[in-house]
Amino acid sequence: MRVVDTARRFLGVPYRFGGEDAGGIDCSGLVMRSFGSVGIEMPRTAAAQAARGYEVSRPDLVAGDLVLFVGSDGGVGHIGIWIGKGRFIHASSSRGVVEEDLRTQWFAQRFVGGRRVLHH
Repeated sequence: MRVVDTARRFLGVPYRFGGEDAGGIDCSGLVMRSFGSVGIEMPRTAAAQAARGYEVSRPDLVAGDLVLFVGSDGGVGHIGIWIGKGRFIHASSSRGVVEEDLRTQWFAQRFVGGRRVLHH
């Protein structure tokens, strides 16, 4: 899946708020670049990206779906790309772009849903 492959090319890239390239990238920048690789224009913020596509329940997530996490204001404050087998890729503010397990307590407690933008 090209969206996931593109996101994986950013593994290890440091986090930079507002960043959109290999010099530094944030969560919504990673989504924007990954979906851009398949010709899908995405808005720049996690909250705006979370409004794209349609809702998908956790058991129905497939590679390339968006995974959404609540922020401090109660809205979507963080976003990642589902890669399958309980895992997603995202830009962590402390570790840069990494693969993560959704069952990790921090993410499991803050997960608010999935969105499908790609047609599978």
